Amino acid sequence: MSGEVIVNVRYNGTNLIPISCHGNDTVYDLAKKMKENAAEFGLEGDAIKINTLRLHLRNDEGKKRKLHFNESISVTEDCTVEFGKDEKEVRCFVSFINSENIEFKCETDKRVSELIKDITEKLEEFKLKGNAAREARDPDYQIVLKSTEDSYFGEERTIDKNEIIGNLDSTNFKFCFRRDIEKIQKRRGYLRIAFFGAPCHGKSSTINTIYKVLQGESEKSVASTWCSATSGTRLLTAYRFDGVNRKFTCVDVPGDSMRQMPIYKAKNTITDILDGKMPINETLDYWSWFSPLAWIKYYTKARTGPIHAVVYVHKGVATEIDGYASQILEVSQFKGIGIPVFGVITHIDRLESEEKITKACETLSSALGIDPSNIFTIANTDHSKRKSQPENTKNRSEDVTEMLDVILSAAENVMLDGKLQIKYNKC
Repeated sequence: MSGEVIVNVRYNGTNLIPISCHGNDTVYDLAKKMKENAAEFGLEGDAIKINTLRLHLRNDEGKKRKLHFNESISVTEDCTVEFGKDEKEVRCFVSFINSENIEFKCETDKRVSELIKDITEKLEEFKLKGNAAREARDPDYQIVLKSTEDSYFGEERTIDKNEIIGNLDSTNFKFCFRRDIEKIQKRRGYLRIAFFGAPCHGKSSTINTIYKVLQGESEKSVASTWCSATSGTRLLTAYRFDGVNRKFTCVDVPGDSMRQMPIYKAKNTITDILDGKMPINETLDYWSWFSPLAWIKYYTKARTGPIHAVVYVHKGVATEIDGYASQILEVSQFKGIGIPVFGVITHIDRLESEEKITKACETLSSALGIDPSNIFTIANTDHSKRKSQPENTKNRSEDVTEMLDVILSAAENVMLDGKLQIKYNKC
């Protein structure tokens, strides 16, 4: 834009004062001309302090937003620029979806967190109904404020609780409830992921791979990967991880014990594992109604706690999948909102082509009865130390990070549902 631009400016609701600007000017240039023409607004030049001046733009529909000094003067076209006295207190109008608008008086130098505290103490004034009323009383929810007039008219943005109220673009807000995952984890414990699979297919190696990626490709391992021709992990074992944003536990389920069980018993065992009833560091066949030792273990040993996600691990070069694999999804579907099931193809460094990797993923997807998008591929740490690695193993850290993000996000949804909460001595 070039040439002269006339900007209509209003001070404290008085008459409009036209100010001439150049088309290449910015809002900062406008502010300087307002100061030069202070008398037009009935003010002295010192009354307009540019460093504390707050300008707002109002369009023909009456919507208002904050103006920033680095914006082009062209944004004022067909709009009115408004400014007023610096106030120590502002009125905030807050609503929740279809609730009534409630007025709050806020000091301009206070933070949003203090306004949220005031809102929390006066929730009954909003006359919330149904789910909103229940969520307001749920200790796992936190209030999130949203500005209804952001940098563009009519848009919304979530407001950070540390923002200063006087610096906000508007004083019209609505608030919503959001689950506080940190509070939930503190009260309910870690997210828990159960790893199923045949013996020597890489369950423990996968857990070690996760650990090493989280530790920045550390050489240290947490799970034993000893494996013979017939068996690997013997005991139900739990490993805790403190991720960047989430804390979670990986539960290593003995593959040989599951393989030897008849289908009906395997289904019952899967149910007990998902319910978190199995004692840690015990074999899956420890239970006997007539054994006093079994009862002692059941009531005294720590248990995993309810499982929030299931991962079935399968070696890419293997041709058969254990028969009980299909039972995992069947059992998982009836737990709360349904426990998500994922598959992991390991040892992909031993597969010779992308076609073979794709075929392995399709085979596992069909056996588990889950969508192919829930199948992941990784090259396990313990089997990828060769000097020359195939192209499909070079981004192992990225693959594991992406896999973890998907699995843990799904597990969070199960934890947030809350229906799986059982009072056990959880790991």
